[in-house]
Amino acid sequence: MTNPRSHFDVSQACLEAGKHVYSEKPLAMTFKEAQELVALAKQKGLYLSCAPCNLLSETAQTVWKALREKVVGSVRLVYAEMDDGLLHTMPYRQWQSNSGIPWPSKDEFEVGCTIEHAAYYVTWLAAFFGPITSLTALASCQVTDKQTDIL
Repeated sequence: MTNPRSHFDVSQACLEAGKHVYSEKPLAMTFKEAQELVALAKQKGLYLSCAPCNLLSETAQTVWKALREKVVGSVRLVYAEMDDGLLHTMPYRQWQSNSGIPWPSKDEFEVGCTIEHAAYYVTWLAAFFGPITSLTALASCQVTDKQTDIL
């Protein structure tokens, strides 16, 4: 597992070595870097893909089938909401992978829920309904000082 800041460098090195790439999310930390990877993959004739792959899950496929079969009628509006909840109150400093690597809390808190996890739901919505034609976004900070000693 790599932290989000290294995804661009690792993916670029793999593409330069002539390898197809499936990256964890986010693909890169900036849109410009992501565009560079896409261009490099295209230039080299390689596949470049990025998580999430949960569109293939049983839940997503069941929802998609119901939409295609108009079980829920004609969809006119989609509402999605995300928040990172009270993660800062959990014992995240003790979390580690099976190999003993600590959970990258600094990266998770800095990158946050939106960049890191919104891809799951955006992927579903884009697959189900096609490209976005209109978007309204609102944001607020409900916990102004999360008391994390890593930031």
